[in-house]
Amino acid sequence: MIENLTSSSGVLDGRQPEQVLRPEFDEQPESELEPAYKNDEKYSLLAHFLKWYFSDGPKLFWKMIESIITRIYDNFSIEYLFKTLFAPWKRDVLSARNISLQQKMQLSLWNLVSRIVGFVIRSVTILIGIFLTSIISFILLFLYCFWFLIPVAIVILLILIIFSI
Repeated sequence: MIENLTSSSGVLDGRQPEQVLRPEFDEQPESELEPAYKNDEKYSLLAHFLKWYFSDGPKLFWKMIESIITRIYDNFSIEYLFKTLFAPWKRDVLSARNISLQQKMQLSLWNLVSRIVGFVIRSVTILIGIFLTSIISFILLFLYCFWFLIPVAIVILLILIIFSI
């Protein structure tokens, strides 16, 4: 394996073969590694967990909440539906030239019906989208608050268990 790492001159960039095979983190002095790995393993793990739970975890959870709410809002296209609220349904508009007045009235009526159908379907879709966005936002915000209440609940339960015995 060491022969494969040697250059054509047989020298490994001025380093000995054992230096090449050692990982980079082993080259640090042992005094820097002692507190984290030798004496305080349990406390370091607890400190890292608490830092994540109260700092990094909520940030990640909040980004997830924003992403979910944005996706629901975008899937229903609420903004676009408001812009096209009175547009004909599926752009179904009839037009003709050189027709009688009665046929023009029929075309106008069909175009009006198409606009009414479009208005009703878009309105229902907007209401469903707003309703689902609101419900899911409320549930996710509740879970976000619950995230911080879990440690408090655990401490209270431990106190109740200890004093009930």
